[in-house]
Amino acid sequence: MKNKLSFAEMQAFINNVVKGTVEYGAGYEEILRKYYVVTLYGEHKFSSDDIAEIYDSGELDRECNNIDWESIDDAQYSMINAAIDSGIDMNVRYKAAEKVMSMANIAITELASKAKEMIEQISVTTKDIDTESLNEVLKTLKDSNDMANKIVISNNKDGD
Repeated sequence: MKNKLSFAEMQAFINNVVKGTVEYGAGYEEILRKYYVVTLYGEHKFSSDDIAEIYDSGELDRECNNIDWESIDDAQYSMINAAIDSGIDMNVRYKAAEKVMSMANIAITELASKAKEMIEQISVTTKDIDTESLNEVLKTLKDSNDMANKIVISNNKDGD
């Protein structure tokens, strides 16, 4: 039974628990923590390399119960657990940000496509309209709007 892990063992413990949890889901976290405590601190060699098999057989829990938790260096084990929690959190945030960016890229691409279609439709629709005629239509619309506003204001004054 080891009291303290080497730096390389500590990194393997942290990285494998973070990677497995992020890849396979939160249900794996506790199982992976137990597995690495038993294999690294307890120096136990399991009957199989398949974690599901040793979990299902009960070997993982049996061996975890045989660990002398009092002999494990608390400071190091706390640091490992904090690093695992931080690593999982960082990876989950990164994956969420990736998803948001991907969705934003899709939305921007769709918007650009729709804008291009609109510009093409406007171009086809207005190809026979000359600029002078268009300016006259816009001036007439503005004058009509101004006239409508004057009528509404006048009617409101008369109603008072």
